[in-house]
Formats: sequence, C-alpha cells, structure tokens
Amino acid sequence: MITVFVEVQNAPVDSPAEFVARLEALKSEGRHSAVFLVLAANGQTRLVALDLM
Repeated sequence: MITVFVEVQNAPVDSPAEFVARLEALKSEGRHSAVFLVLAANGQTRLVALDLM
C-alpha cells in the first residue's frame, strides 16, 4: 500500500525534494508541528498532524 503526501501545511508538494524543502522551511520558521494532506492507495485523502521534532 502506498501513501502519497499531497500537501504540507496547505502548500502542494510534487516531489520528495519539494516535500523535504517545505519541512525544512517550517522548521526554520520555528514550527513544532505541521498538517499534511495524504492520499492513500484506495483514493481516500486525509489530514494528518505530525510533530516536526
């Protein structure tokens, strides 16, 4: 089963490099958590909040 990260903190990400860059930007802003929109293999999307530490 594959899960794809579609958005990080309401900003679309199209590649793994873009995903990592967005996480690093959030950390440098002092954020301790972020909300992710993920797409599951079955087509369902869900919001997931994760700690960035």
